[in-house]
Amino acid sequence: MMTTSECTCCGKDYPKLSPAKIEGALIEVCDRCTKFGAKAELS
Repeated sequence: MMTTSECTCCGKDYPKLSPAKIEGALIEVCDRCTKFGAKAELS
């Protein structure tokens, strides 16, 4: 069974999310929503 997570930006379920900085907030988003900000690296 595959688990999914909800994109903080668009609300759709995806199997993998990426951290991105959008309007000053670091949030987990899908690859399509990273265009609204910049991909971030978690340290």
